[in-house]
Amino acid sequence: MHLLRSIIALATLLAPLAIAALTLGSAIHEDDVQRFNRLMKRVEDNGEQYETVYRDDRELVIIYVEKNGKITTYQVFRASKNAPAFFRMHPTDGGKRPQKGRKVGKGRKVVTSQSLGSRGLE
Repeated sequence: MHLLRSIIALATLLAPLAIAALTLGSAIHEDDVQRFNRLMKRVEDNGEQYETVYRDDRELVIIYVEKNGKITTYQVFRASKNAPAFFRMHPTDGGKRPQKGRKVGKGRKVVTSQSLGSRGLE
């Protein structure tokens, strides 16, 4: 019984660390990770910015690349099983629901970074 309590306590302590380890890269399906890494390298090398849209209804992550406020390109990636947890942790809408009577398109727009220097993307 003491061992079971210890295991439960350890799991309780480690769960927040596992959630905090989620990155944008972990929200991308493993088959698309190489293409994602190439895009992020390009963004970093060119000093560009990006916005991320998660379409949970289609299990897609769309990354819009911007330079000087204009979208220069975008890429669509399949979402991994970690995507819902990652985008719940990084909402830009503050978790607010739309006003009553307003129709909102599917998916949630999430700005995940303005510069790559402060975030781990692996």
